[in-house]
This record gives sequence, structure tokens and C-alpha cells, in this order.
Amino acid sequence: MWASFCGDTSLHGYQYVGRNERRPIWTLVILASLGLALYFLISNTTDYMDSTTITTLKSSTSKLTNIYYPSVTVCSRNQIRETFWTSIGLKDSPLKKKKMLQNFFTGRAKAMSDEENKTLKGIMMSPEVQKEFCEYLIHTRLYIKLQQPKPSYNGSACNSSMEVEDFINHMSVQYGKGQFILAGFFNESSNYELYPDIGTDMGLCKTIRPMVDFNDLLSLKQKDEFLIPKGADVISGQTNGITLHLDSEAYDHGYKPSAGAGASLVVVQQGDQPLLGSGTIKLMPGTDTDVTIVPTV
Repeated sequence: MWASFCGDTSLHGYQYVGRNERRPIWTLVILASLGLALYFLISNTTDYMDSTTITTLKSSTSKLTNIYYPSVTVCSRNQIRETFWTSIGLKDSPLKKKKMLQNFFTGRAKAMSDEENKTLKGIMMSPEVQKEFCEYLIHTRLYIKLQQPKPSYNGSACNSSMEVEDFINHMSVQYGKGQFILAGFFNESSNYELYPDIGTDMGLCKTIRPMVDFNDLLSLKQKDEFLIPKGADVISGQTNGITLHLDSEAYDHGYKPSAGAGASLVVVQQGDQPLLGSGTIKLMPGTDTDVTIVPTV
């Protein structure tokens, strides 16, 4: 029976054992092959029985030391205070208010006529506007940032080389008593001079750069040029980050294109142009809003 198996099997080497051809050598070869096969069988079976399911979770969250603290852009829906119209003497002048809106805020399809431009020029040179302009420059200390001498009001005009037309949108949003952004707090620092100064698709807004705007060691000019390092002063947790106190100006609303009061907020990467038309967080009067930021790679 053994001889018949050795003669009929296709396993290599057995036919030589069955025909007594170098039987000792082929017997050793076969036994060694069987031993090696048995070793691998036992080894693989042991590895399989000892193996367990391993689940690896790869997080997309980056370390805080690898990110730039984002900028926060806040925009008031009320781009013109009602008290601004009063301060420049246009509260009861609907036609002039309409021309001001079209020229400085909303625009219009048809260009201003020479007569309309003359009217606007007269408004800009009026004592009321010139006084408001001087008070704005002094209160915001903008003349220091622009490296200009301190302006003064002589009773009819503001003694400044800067053009009032370039700052109408700034003056109208709010400053002085109850400015739009009342205060900002970042970790243990505070800033009470966060004035709107950047144009967006929603109007004149304020982009707050915490690493810069709360650094008291920087001058106003240096803040525009300061390079922010990754991970600088970035601390996680609910009590850290930036806190803003806003005045919604619900009772000083003079911007007719906007139907309601409140503000809009958007978080952007350092250096990016803020777009209030998408990804905006709406801030309603009388509410407390928390925004959580998760850094991802």
C-alpha cells in the first residue's frame, strides 16, 4: 500500500522512496519538508490565535503651536448713526441724506451730476462736518498712525491735510460715546480702541488681530507691519480666547438700507480678505454668542 501511494502521488520525492532509489536521502528530504511545513503551520496558527483587532484613529486636529490665531471681523449693520446725521446738520434734509447715501455707501447706476457734486462738496466743507471730522481724528488718534500733525478746528474748518471725504464712512459708523466695539479682551489684555477701519462687502468693519491689537508694546504704525508667529499666546479653553462687547445701536439707527440692528461676525485666516456674504455669524441685540474654533490640518 505504501509502495502504491508513493508510485501514484504527485508529491515530489515519494516515487524515489517507493522505487528504492536513494531511499535514505529522499526519506530525509521528505521528513525535513514535513517538519518545516509543520513548523510553519504551528507558527501561523499561533500568530492568528494571538492576533486582535487594532483600530487606529487619526485626528485632523492640529496642535495649537502649528497654527496662527485667526482674525475676527465684526461689522455693524448700522453703518450710519442717526446722531451722525444730526451732528452734521442733515437730520431734516432727506434729499441731501439720499445723495450722501448714494455717493458714500450704496452707490448708484448713474454718475453724479455737476450740480450734485457741488452740493456734496458744500456738505463736506460745512462747519458741522469739519468739526465732526476733527473730533474723529483726535478721538481715534488716527493722525498719529498716519504720521500727520494733530488737527485743530478753527471754528469753520478742520486744519488737516487729510481729506474729509476719505473718512465719512469711518465717522458715520460710530466712535466716541458708546462706540460700536465697546471693548475687547484677549487672555489678560484689553483694548478699548477697536475702531472700524476696513472696507468689506457689508460696509466698514473692524478686523481684529488678537496677536497685534492686544500687544501694548507695538506702536500704531508697527501694528500694521508686525509679523505674527505661529502659536503665539494661543491657549485653549472656554475662559481663553477673545471676548468682545458690542453696542448694537438699536436706538441710534440711521442707516435705511439695513432693516435691523445688530452685527455680523466672521472668522478668517490672518491676512485674508473678510467676506461677510458667506460664513457669517449673526449677532442679535441683547444676546450672548459663543464661537468655538477648532484648528484643523
